[in-house]
Amino acid sequence: MPLITPISQRKENMAKLSCAIAGMMWGLLWMPLRALNEIGVGQSWSLVLFYTIPMLIVIPVILWRWNYVKSGGWRLQLVGLVLGFTLFIYSLSFLYTDVVRALVLFYMTPVWSAILARIFLKDTITPIRVVAIVIGMLGMLIIFGIEDGIPAPQNVGDWLGLAAGFMWAVATVLMRKNQSLKAFELTGSYSIWIVVSVLIYALLPISPEMPDIAVVSDVLYWLIPVTLLVVLPAGFTMMWGAPLLSPAVTALLLMTEISVGTITAAIWADESFGFQEIAGVILITGAGLLEVLVIPISKIRLRYS
Repeated sequence: MPLITPISQRKENMAKLSCAIAGMMWGLLWMPLRALNEIGVGQSWSLVLFYTIPMLIVIPVILWRWNYVKSGGWRLQLVGLVLGFTLFIYSLSFLYTDVVRALVLFYMTPVWSAILARIFLKDTITPIRVVAIVIGMLGMLIIFGIEDGIPAPQNVGDWLGLAAGFMWAVATVLMRKNQSLKAFELTGSYSIWIVVSVLIYALLPISPEMPDIAVVSDVLYWLIPVTLLVVLPAGFTMMWGAPLLSPAVTALLLMTEISVGTITAAIWADESFGFQEIAGVILITGAGLLEVLVIPISKIRLRYS
C-alpha cells in the first residue's frame, strides 16, 4: 500500500515555496502563447509548438534516467497521463470561452482537492484550511469582478475549464499517493502525454492548418529560452513540491498564477490594475500565507498500513 512519508519542516517549507514559484511562473505563460497566436501560428498549433519543445528537451533526460522510468512503471505513466491531459484541456478551454471564465472555473480546484484528499488520503479539512480556501477564492472573484459569483458552465470552454480543475485535483492526489515517483520522471512523463493530447487535437479536421515552417523557425530564437527559463523550471518545481504536500495546499499555493497573470497583463497588455486587482492579489497571497505560516504538515501526515 502507498505510504505518505513524514518529512522535515524545512523540506515542507521548500515544497510550499516550490509550488508557489511554479504558480508564479505559470502566470507568465500567457505572454508567449499570445505572441505565437498573434504572429499567425494559430491557436491549436501554438499549443503544439509550445509543448513540443519542452518534450524534446526532456527526452535525453528520460533516456539517461531510463532505469527510474522503468521502476515507475504504470503508476508513473498514469500520473503523467492525467497531468498531461489536464494541462491540455486547461489550455484548450481558453480557445472556447472567455479567459476569465476559464480561470474562475479551473480555480475551483482548491475545493475539489480538499474533498478528494479527505476521501482518498483521509486528509483533515481544518477550519484554517476552510478559511484559506474562502479567502483565496474571494480574492480571485474580486480580481475578475464577478459580482454575481462563480459562473455556471454555459459552453464547451466552460466545461473544459471546470473539468481541468477537477482533473488537476485528481492529479495532485495521485502524486501525493505516489511520493516515490521522482520529479524528473514526472516532468518527462507529463511532457510526453500533453504533446500526444495536443497533437491529436491539432490533427482533427476542426483545427486550422499547420503553419508555414518559416513562421515557426522565426520564433525559435526566443521560444527556446522561454522553455528553458520558464516552462521547464515551472513544471519541475511543481513535480517536486506537489507530492510532498496536501493537494488542497498545493491548489491554494498555485493561485499565485492569478496574481502574477493579473500584474503582468497590466504591465504588458495594458489591462486594468487598480484597487480591485490589488485587493484580490492581497487576499490570494494571504490565503497562501495561512497555509505556509499556520498549518504545519505534521497535522496531516498519514501512514497507510
